[in-house]
Amino acid sequence: ITGNIKLNTSGGDIETKSITGNLDAYTSGGNVKPGNVRGVANIKTAGGNIVTGNIGGDANFSTSGGNISIGNMAGAVKLSTAGGDIVAGTVNGTSVIKTSGGNINIVAIKGNSNVSTAGGSISVGATTARLEARTSGGDLYINSLGSDATLKTSAGEVTVKFSPSNTGNVSIKNSAGDVKLIFPGNTKANVQATISALGWDMDDDEVIRSDFPGTVDRRGGKVITRTAVNGGGGASVTVDLDMGTLSLKKN
Repeated sequence: ITGNIKLNTSGGDIETKSITGNLDAYTSGGNVKPGNVRGVANIKTAGGNIVTGNIGGDANFSTSGGNISIGNMAGAVKLSTAGGDIVAGTVNGTSVIKTSGGNINIVAIKGNSNVSTAGGSISVGATTARLEARTSGGDLYINSLGSDATLKTSAGEVTVKFSPSNTGNVSIKNSAGDVKLIFPGNTKANVQATISALGWDMDDDEVIRSDFPGTVDRRGGKVITRTAVNGGGGASVTVDLDMGTLSLKKN
């Protein structure tokens, strides 16, 4: 289809082939499944899934009762679902991605992004722009963190593999789980962590497990560690951890 398209139904699905132009699609009771959209795409459904190919412009998608699955996105992105998972390819523009009841899985993020879920895990393949990722009930996994980041979870594990080119500021907070930081090759970083120990009888290796030399200081019911990974420099990392173990690992 060539041209700008507007489609509206109160009780069924919307499905198209690829569109050269903009797409506006709204349904109160079904799924929306266009192919690739070369322009701007605005899609809303109150009761179904949104599944698309690549989006060439900005994308604004929302559903109250389903999953969102998208290819690569060239523009700014807003994705929201109250009851499902979100799966996306490469996000090139700024983005706000939110679900209240599912997991989020993104291949790559190249624009400043805010990603959040209240009831699932977040997985991101690679980042080259600032990332804010928050979950109240799941794990956080970043396979190649190359940017500034704020990462928070209240009830899961945090696993971050750093890109060797990362020179940003990274803040990690976990209220009830472990934090694992992976530094491949000669990746450099300065890591400072404050860990709330369960008791003074805990050994140091129950609080921090590190492949790199560092300092451990106990005071005020907390354990404070400082580590210059591969001599320091690179990313500046702060960790605030309760009821868990901090691991610093070589690749």
